[in-house]
Amino acid sequence: MTLKTFTGPYKISSTPGWHHVAVAFNQGKMKTYLDENKALNIPDAGGKPTKFSITSLSHGASTGYPSFIRNIRVAEGGMDLYKRVVTEGKFITRGILFDVNKWNIKPESMGVLNQIVAMMNQYPELRFSIEGHTDNDGEENFNKTLSEKRAAEVKNLLVKLGITSQRLNAKGWGENNPVDNNTSQEGKAMNRRAEFIKE
Repeated sequence: MTLKTFTGPYKISSTPGWHHVAVAFNQGKMKTYLDENKALNIPDAGGKPTKFSITSLSHGASTGYPSFIRNIRVAEGGMDLYKRVVTEGKFITRGILFDVNKWNIKPESMGVLNQIVAMMNQYPELRFSIEGHTDNDGEENFNKTLSEKRAAEVKNLLVKLGITSQRLNAKGWGENNPVDNNTSQEGKAMNRRAEFIKE
């Protein structure tokens, strides 16, 4: 089966700086988010994608704002998440996004959250501790509180999506358990994460 072809461009912003792009595909439906805005919604993409390409036009190069692409990640699907839980006892996601220094969940996080809900519905014996982590920007106590509120917000949203609260716990570690350095933007991005630990 050949996928239908869809092209842009979809204007995100003329503001210089990094922007976040997310693409979610689930049961033939494809959605694209540019920062917090839904840019594309395809109810029937015509098949299952096997590859994708990313391009960037650098119209701002002449004025000192060239375009760059970095931190490309492909999120695991439902069954792969379950296999990871079985083999490692946990899975890590960086696809649940929040505004800076806030705990409201951005809309583009729903692709990952829906995968988690689908997995937990399929395997009703699963219970998780949702554990939030931050980078070391800002004050340590604030980061600890922020991670706790973010983990609690993830739990609350999963409950709203149908998962019973008894299957979920939430805690925050702040900046105390980094998995990468905090000296680069890439390292900081790796440290900002949610871990789902099997209980």
